[in-house]
Amino acid sequence: LGRFLDGIPHGHANLAKDRLDGTVRWHVPRGPDGLPSFPARLAQVAGGAAGGEVPAEPFRIDWHARPSPDAQPFPAYPADMVGLLPRGWLAGRIAVVGTVLVGVDQHRTPLSVAGLSTPGVEIQAHALAQILDGRTSRDLSDGWMVALVLALSAAGVALAAAGWPVWLLVPASLLGLLGLWAAALALFAQGGPLVAMMAPSAAWLGGIAVMTAHLSLKERTDRRSLMQLFANHVSQPVADEIWRERATFLAGGRPRPQELTATVFFSDIEGFTTVCEALEPEPLILWLEGYLDAMVRVVAAHDGIVLRFIGDAILAVFGAPVARTTQAEIDADAERAVRCAIQMGRELRELNKRWQAEGLPAIGIRVGIHTGPLVAGSLGGLRHMEYSLLGDTANTAARLEALGKTVDMRSSPHCRIVIGEPTWTAVQGTVAGLPVGEMALKGKRKAVRAWLVLDREGEEVRPAAEAGE
Repeated sequence: LGRFLDGIPHGHANLAKDRLDGTVRWHVPRGPDGLPSFPARLAQVAGGAAGGEVPAEPFRIDWHARPSPDAQPFPAYPADMVGLLPRGWLAGRIAVVGTVLVGVDQHRTPLSVAGLSTPGVEIQAHALAQILDGRTSRDLSDGWMVALVLALSAAGVALAAAGWPVWLLVPASLLGLLGLWAAALALFAQGGPLVAMMAPSAAWLGGIAVMTAHLSLKERTDRRSLMQLFANHVSQPVADEIWRERATFLAGGRPRPQELTATVFFSDIEGFTTVCEALEPEPLILWLEGYLDAMVRVVAAHDGIVLRFIGDAILAVFGAPVARTTQAEIDADAERAVRCAIQMGRELRELNKRWQAEGLPAIGIRVGIHTGPLVAGSLGGLRHMEYSLLGDTANTAARLEALGKTVDMRSSPHCRIVIGEPTWTAVQGTVAGLPVGEMALKGKRKAVRAWLVLDREGEEVRPAAEAGE
């Protein structure tokens, strides 16, 4: 080969490729042995606008733009057709001869679209044209590239922060990415700089991914916080509603204080002291767990939320933490609370049968229910946090439960249900009841009118006035 090239101008045809992705972006005008590259040697022989001078250092290739969208950067002819071309077509031009065959001398370049590669002979032509014209790379400066990366990263964050569902976010992200590439190609086709799209694309997708991960982590934290307060004591529909409407009452990962109108439910066991005396500590706890578990299931089945156990007492609420906006919704919560109390009495009937068969005493329960305004929110810190109800409504429900001790009649054989006037107004006509009268409850200056709910299982329920009550 050396003897064959002796006296003939020649240069190396090797192409420099980035180690990261194997893409040709730079041209090396001289090899380690000082031999010029093929385009550099051609430029020296042909002279050119730069006087035949060839850059001494590697340079980034300034890819020659297409003269029109449907034309190649350089005219290309099959070798066997050259003899048929008019002589004037090649006059004053440099003809570069090489192969354009799939799999032979094909390379990845920034011009490659959809995985297609660029023939090596065309890459040599781009480098030669740049040397002859004395052009430098029209790539964006480092400052503009950094600004573009930051802008796309911020745009990706903004898109993910919009809170779109995944099925909408993914196609929007891909469409945005395709739009970026199309804009870059259009800019280059119009004679603008060729923008290296890997970093901007990574910034766009990275911004979306980082914000999505942040929102997902925040969502998990918020959900864990809510579930710690409610999950064990609510039905699945209520849990879904709480999570769906979390934006209306959640702040900083915890329920924010809010004023709402809800129905507070307070129950206590009659005869609990007798059970305590009859059982040892361990059986007593197992017995109480069985009772509470059965009652919690009833509350959850009526879309209530059990907030806490106070010894053998149960505090629950209907209509929180998602605030009700209409009177119909408030009345529906009150009716669910009353029907929950009735069902608890029926459930207790079955439990008493089983306990008596086991030699345990029968028990009854008292329930106080009141509907009205209150303040609801979480109290406590990182170590312990509870969802609490503050205000006169919660206190009145507890006082009505205690008032049940003075009422001789029962709602059902094992239950007394005493409700306040607002609750009775919401449920009258759907349940039966008797007026207990106006009672001065402990701790309250104004008398409260109370009603005793009657469980007339199997009877057609009529309004109290029509029933002669």
